[in-house]
Amino acid sequence: MLVGYGGTRNKLSVAATGSGDLEELKLKLEGPVMFALYAHTDGSARALITFVDPESATSLQKAKAAVHRRSLSDALQVRGLLGLGHAEGG
Repeated sequence: MLVGYGGTRNKLSVAATGSGDLEELKLKLEGPVMFALYAHTDGSARALITFVDPESATSLQKAKAAVHRRSLSDALQVRGLLGLGHAEGG
């Protein structure tokens, strides 16, 4: 599941869902800040990945991402957190 701001400043919404791998996920990253819930196919592991584009994210967006990351991890009951500074296209 991929979550982003969808053109808003504060409201998160689901941007995409799927069952692909990390390479597919990287292709769907757009915008300065996005969050992804990534789960292993057998359900044995889950992680919340935070993507912050250092070239386009403002300081305020970075700060909001830190707050929203904690809220999302609590809501989704995910303890594994991973932060990405940029996405490398395939």
